[in-house]
Amino acid sequence: RYSSVQSKFYDNLIGLIKLNNLSLRQFCKELKFARANLTRWKSGTNPGIETLFDIVRYFNCSFNDLLTRENN
Repeated sequence: RYSSVQSKFYDNLIGLIKLNNLSLRQFCKELKFARANLTRWKSGTNPGIETLFDIVRYFNCSFNDLLTRENN
């Protein structure tokens, strides 16, 4: 279901931010995202496809890493 994928998106995003030793502020600044986006994504709002592309390119990861990978 998409709702479970969505919750994994936020968790995976936070994991990638931490893995790359970034602060949330630094991540948002470098990608020119409003900090409020993180709050919306945490609450389950879907990011747009362009936003997903920007994040995938920034971290040089796959969509699978961002959307569905389990963090263990």
